[in-house]
Amino acid sequence: MSRRETIRETREDTKLDVKGEERNAQRIPLGAPSDIMTSPKMPGYVLRWINDTDSRVARALRGDYEFVTEDFMIGDKRVGTGRNTDGHITMDVKGGVTAYLMMIKEEYYDEDQKAKAQKVRQSEQTIRGRKDQPGMY
Repeated sequence: MSRRETIRETREDTKLDVKGEERNAQRIPLGAPSDIMTSPKMPGYVLRWINDTDSRVARALRGDYEFVTEDFMIGDKRVGTGRNTDGHITMDVKGGVTAYLMMIKEEYYDEDQKAKAQKVRQSEQTIRGRKDQPGMY
């Protein structure tokens, strides 16, 4: 077995780096995609990231969403550092926009989804109803 193969085998078995020092975490290449916004599941709640644009956070609060303020493991890193002064979990996203991790009770979320689905069904029925009219197909 060559020296290179021995070093590679040792590194894989004992989690040693090139210098022979033990690693704390699995190495992630700089250009590799990373999972930075996946949030954990909370029983009875649905979690969503809400961008702070166009009054979306205020609308979410009116829709019974609440800010998540507990420590969670989000994606590849601890989000404890991504907090504003109120203790809300935040993340900087594109163009200087801040996203807030918010939660809603699962029953309210399901109600909202049913209402959205009903609107889609009504639109589809309107579209289908038109094909019976002259000039529509």
